[in-house]
Amino acid sequence: MFVIVNPLFEEFFVDAYLITSLTKQGTKLATAVAVGIVIRLLYHGYLGAVVAPLVLIPMGLIFGYAFARQRRVWPVAIAHAVTDFASLGGLTFLGMT
Repeated sequence: MFVIVNPLFEEFFVDAYLITSLTKQGTKLATAVAVGIVIRLLYHGYLGAVVAPLVLIPMGLIFGYAFARQRRVWPVAIAHAVTDFASLGGLTFLGMT
C-alpha cells in the first residue's frame, strides 16, 4: 500500500501542485524544481544526510522536468512507485535480482 499511496501523494503535491503553482506565479522552472527537491529532501530525512541527496536530487530533477515537459503526473507517479517497489525489495521478492 505504501508503494502506491506515497508516490501519488508526493508527485501530486510536489509536481502537480507545487511546480505548477510556482511557475504560474512567474518562478523559473529550474527554481520551482529546486524547491520541490528541497521539500523532498526534508521529508525523506530518514534516509540520512548522505543517501538522501544522492538518490533524491537526480530523481527530483528527472521527475520534476518530466512533469513540466508532459504536464502529466501519472507517468511520474508510476515511475516513482516502481522505484519505491524496487528499493523496498520488490525485485528480490520476485526473484529478479
